[in-house]
Amino acid sequence: MKGDRESSAGNVSEDSASQIKKIKLLAERGDTEAQNELGNAYFEGKYVAIDYSKALIWFTIAAGNGHADAQLNLCRMYEEGRGVDCDLVEAMKWLKKATDQGYAKAQNYMGWMYYNGRGVTTDQEEAVKWFRLAADQGLPKAQNNMGEMYRSGRGVTKNIDTSIEWYKLAADQGYAEACRNLGSIHLSGTSVVKDGGEAMKWFMLAMANGSNYAATLIGRMYRDGTGIPKNVEEAIRWFKLASEKDSQALVEIARMYMDGNGVPIDINEAIRWYKAAAEKGIYLAIMEIARRCRDGKGMQKNVEEAIRWFKTAAEDGSSAAKELARMYMDGNGVPIDINEAIKWYTTAAKKGDPTAAWEIARRYRNGNGVPKNGKEAIKWFTVALERDKGAATEIARMYRDGNGVQQSGEEAVRWYKIALEIDGYAAVEIAMMYRDGTGVPKNGKEAIKWFEIAAENGFAVPSEIARMYRDGRGVPQNANEAIKWYKVAMEKDGREASSIGFMYRDGTGVAKSGSEAVKWFKIAAEAGDNNAAEILGAMYEKGEGIPLNTEEAIKWYRLALDRSTCGQALKRLCKDENSNEKKEV
Repeated sequence: MKGDRESSAGNVSEDSASQIKKIKLLAERGDTEAQNELGNAYFEGKYVAIDYSKALIWFTIAAGNGHADAQLNLCRMYEEGRGVDCDLVEAMKWLKKATDQGYAKAQNYMGWMYYNGRGVTTDQEEAVKWFRLAADQGLPKAQNNMGEMYRSGRGVTKNIDTSIEWYKLAADQGYAEACRNLGSIHLSGTSVVKDGGEAMKWFMLAMANGSNYAATLIGRMYRDGTGIPKNVEEAIRWFKLASEKDSQALVEIARMYMDGNGVPIDINEAIRWYKAAAEKGIYLAIMEIARRCRDGKGMQKNVEEAIRWFKTAAEDGSSAAKELARMYMDGNGVPIDINEAIKWYTTAAKKGDPTAAWEIARRYRNGNGVPKNGKEAIKWFTVALERDKGAATEIARMYRDGNGVQQSGEEAVRWYKIALEIDGYAAVEIAMMYRDGTGVPKNGKEAIKWFEIAAENGFAVPSEIARMYRDGRGVPQNANEAIKWYKVAMEKDGREASSIGFMYRDGTGVAKSGSEAVKWFKIAAEAGDNNAAEILGAMYEKGEGIPLNTEEAIKWYRLALDRSTCGQALKRLCKDENSNEKKEV
């Protein structure tokens, strides 16, 4: 799914200084096209050095003058946080101005925003609506996006035939990605006859339209023998061809030698190709070389070299920063340095890695390697929250317990409610707060409300509600309600029947009834509750609320034999030394 930026700046062969001077002159005279082009020049470094702040100025001027492409460009700067802080509200404001003019590229981008939930709630049907508006105007990128939506069944009923129709409309305009998608469909045989030749035709067309990745796909076809005869030499040739502009193809060659896929396993050769890819900045290759340098696998161990590669990779990805953090945290090849570890975890967290943010937050919360600091802990849990709503539970517990922050039941409940989006157990935590009066006034009615929400989310809490009604804890004592909820609990665990048995045996909220108690204890015992079986044995042995029955007592004691007291009880009952029961004991 594409929503990437497209330049509207033209290719000019004149001297850069002369060209930028002409564009500036026109822009300063109020030419909106020139203002937008000048913004693009500063954004892309065309004719001039990249300068996002100047790009922002000129895009803003042109956008204010109603230039739709400048409005879209301004939206993207705010959406990506280029030259300004990321501001999705501001991004959507400018995007809407562009779509109100019927600008196809802006309509396509609005679809992308709905598809990804950027600045709006994720809505696949709404995404399709905007993609279609742009596609109907003939925008090939939007036509390709429509093909992807029908292919995946997102926002529309899945239909491969319709998907192919949209891809072909884009491919007919020379849109390389649509050509690749058509090749992939024919290669997989998804709703069409599997045809390697047809796949090859579309991949070749994608290459002709500038897609070096298509050469990588052809290389894979030859490597794996997918749709065409397997040919390792041809595979490597196509990978090398692809690598001229798509260095990722070098990783494909490296993996062939690493795994022995069509060639003899050759670690040295694999590493040579990984190094070639790493030198061209391919993240996966850099990480592979860095780990092997650190661990001495297939290469001479060189921690300094590993750190150099990890630092290079950390510029583009959070995983490398986490690897560095762990090395300093654990002393893996370097002296333990908590401050250095926290620095790299922070780098990873700022790149959007929630696990790194969690790691920092926990350390500040617990004072593990750093001074205990609740404020810092909550700050980093909040960073993690952007990708992982589970962090809200941790913040809630800190406020509930006053762990590093001022105790606040109100704040705790607020954060638990946020956590509920992905963590149904948060409802249990809220319920227990109201039940026990932890940071909030005791409120049985509110506690039961949240226990019921937890039960709807599949958490085994009916017995908690039952106990509240049984004991009159925060709510009026109500045996009928207690028994109702114990029965709900029994649907998942039949041993909960013993709780009803105790109520009838002891007369807790109900009239004492030995026969009723026995009925429920039997259900629990048969569900695996040995304690219930032992109680049944005692009731029959002593005639508690029921007629004395030694045979029944022995039967239930035997069922609970794993308890030592049951063995003693059986000996006491089986007094006849010739008894078979005695011999069994």
